[in-house]
Amino acid sequence: YMYNIPRALVIFILLTNICFPQPTHKIMSYNALSYPGSTSAERNPYFSTVVSNANPDILVMQEMTSQVGVNGFLTNVLIPINANYTAGTFLDGPDTDNAIFFKSSLFTFVSNTVIPTTLRDINEFKLVYIGTGDTLRIYSVHLKASTGTTNEQ
Repeated sequence: YMYNIPRALVIFILLTNICFPQPTHKIMSYNALSYPGSTSAERNPYFSTVVSNANPDILVMQEMTSQVGVNGFLTNVLIPINANYTAGTFLDGPDTDNAIFFKSSLFTFVSNTVIPTTLRDINEFKLVYIGTGDTLRIYSVHLKASTGTTNEQ
């Protein structure tokens, strides 16, 4: 199925992308499964393998349980991969929580705003891209995925 796109628009898009190439950055979302828990030392090498191969510029994590977990993940997993990783402000909510890590050479952290829900908070992370000064808003939430009436509700 072909769309009837005016040639001038196609030429504009092509020239814009050629003359003004846009930088690309990788954002990764990952469920840490109640990190740190009692098995973080055993799981850290696996996290390191996944993250080093994905090489995200921004990493949003769900199911982080504490500031201790955020600090441990940063120190034991991310910094050995790239010393530019840092963490945004962590806010401890009513259940497992969301965290954000990013390469400080590319972004600066502005805020972590909680949007409360009955079970787990939604977090709005606000970063500024250093290259342009543009603000990026990232939302993270971990919804219940189990079966059963209670979980489905």
